[in-house]
Parts: sequence; C-alpha cells; structure tokens
Amino acid sequence: MPPQIEVEQIAEHEFHVRVIEGATETSHRATLRAEAYDEIASGKPDPAALVRRAIELLLSREHPKPIPPECDLTILARYFAEFERAKRNAQLP
Repeated sequence: MPPQIEVEQIAEHEFHVRVIEGATETSHRATLRAEAYDEIASGKPDPAALVRRAIELLLSREHPKPIPPECDLTILARYFAEFERAKRNAQLP
C-alpha cells in the first residue's frame, strides 16, 4: 500500500508535509516559490496538490530513502531527471 501523504499550506510558499506509512510517520517542510510554481504547473493544480505529487514522485524513485526534513521543489527538480521529464510532459501532476 502506498504511503499516505498529507500536505497543508502554512505560509505563502511553505507547506507542512506528513508521510504516513503503517505505524511510521515523518514530517517535512517543503517550499515552492511562486515563479517555480508558475514554471512547473502554469497555475494548475493548486500549489499543495503540486507539492503532494512531487513528494509522491520522490517516494516512488527514492523509497525507502528518507525525504529530507526540509526540501525545495526547485532543488528536487535539479536532482531527479524524472521530475524534469514529468514537468516537460505535463505529467506533474
């Protein structure tokens, strides 16, 4: 069963992410600058949904490696070619 991912926007460019997998739960702070959101998502979906999809993509590629406690979606894009390909192919989300 895939992990449950909860995303809550806590500031303009900041999100609290909870990843729940069985009895294990981790918390993370994700950031997404407005210009990065515009470039990645072109205004759709909402930023929290984009963060959720990015975390899903990260977990699908890096699991069981832990997600860092703080991450910026623009940095994730630099390290994961899949993120860039999904963005270019409008698959994210």
